[in-house]
Amino acid sequence: MINNLVKFDCFYDGIVRNNRQVLEDELTKYENNFNDFEYNIILRSKKALFDISLIIDWMKEQHYSLTNMIDSLTRLMNEVYPKFYGDPGIPSDLKGLFYVAKSIAKVFNKMIKWSIDVQSVAIDKEAENLKEYLSKFCNSTIRKIYNFPKVLESDLKKIIERLNKGETNIKSGITLSLDIDEGLTDLYCKEIARLSSLLKD
Repeated sequence: MINNLVKFDCFYDGIVRNNRQVLEDELTKYENNFNDFEYNIILRSKKALFDISLIIDWMKEQHYSLTNMIDSLTRLMNEVYPKFYGDPGIPSDLKGLFYVAKSIAKVFNKMIKWSIDVQSVAIDKEAENLKEYLSKFCNSTIRKIYNFPKVLESDLKKIIERLNKGETNIKSGITLSLDIDEGLTDLYCKEIARLSSLLKD
């Protein structure tokens, strides 16, 4: 089960607003791919699997690949972003922040391709449900990242309102949950167990 929390903490200034825009611009570059994902547009099958043993190994490999992508997103936002943003009074590393925005968008696009590739596989009918469950593992995360600039903009507007009222040293804290629905995880694990049992028959 993948369940990571990303905390986006920062003190409001023009740097934050600029980075929100950069992230949105970078994500927009993959708008067409996002639409393919959202509307289930699959143009061709890249792989065919009809051996149960190979199917199980492939599923585990894909799950491991997705775990790495989510872990990378978590590090980018929890560790790398704060490093380049810097502490109050210390100039931000603009080149580093641009790298973070581009890297988040790059992982976002890889997740989309991962989901579409998993869906496109021609597979034994015994594993059709398993393929469906696996392909949906990152659906929530993809949509959360796509909408994140809008969430951040809404938060920044609230901060501006507080600044206009005379408040100072305001800190923004946004939590982005990168996880898989537990019900989906349970279904996936049950199907893996069921397919594994077929190998013993």
